[in-house]
Amino acid sequence: LDIPMSKMGNLRALALKMGADTQFSATEAGNAMTELAKGGLTEAEIQSGALKSTMDLAASSGMELGDAANTVVQAMGGFGLSAKDSAKAVNALAGAAAASSTDVGPLADALSQCAAQAHTAGWSIQDTTAVLGAFADAGITGSDAGTSLKTMLQRLGAPTDKAADAIKQYGINIWDSNGHMKDAGDVAQELQKKLGGLSDKQKQAALN
Repeated sequence: LDIPMSKMGNLRALALKMGADTQFSATEAGNAMTELAKGGLTEAEIQSGALKSTMDLAASSGMELGDAANTVVQAMGGFGLSAKDSAKAVNALAGAAAASSTDVGPLADALSQCAAQAHTAGWSIQDTTAVLGAFADAGITGSDAGTSLKTMLQRLGAPTDKAADAIKQYGINIWDSNGHMKDAGDVAQELQKKLGGLSDKQKQAALN
């Protein structure tokens, strides 16, 4: 940890307290702090809620505490979230897992494949985890889901000539007024609106 030795006592005391007050040991709490610090969180940020949020995620998901901390750090990094937004990352992961048939572990595997592309497209971590939850309900989980979503975003964002012609032909617009890709719900609504009048055969050809 890149923390002055004079301040290490505060984190040590917090680890001991968490070891006494939670289902996790002081050693597990210390390991989680290390992972959070590696992700750029300061001592104050770890103390003021990041560790508690990470513990909540681990407890609700059955993950090892160190794995939960690493998951939070990776999710934050993928979406360019600052340290103060650690609770946002935790809530997005836990919320998507609770609302779908997947768990935090497979969601983390999926995010490792698609987070950077989703962030580039302008999607939030909430939008992305919600879509991955829907993928899971359709039987596509883990890295397969992440790779599928990454590919979808790439193909929508930079379509081939043939795809671009189809998009123009049907008047499909997947971009908002700020030049960011619309979120998944709005993209789906746009496709439904512009392709809804086609026959099944025409619709399949257009989507392909």
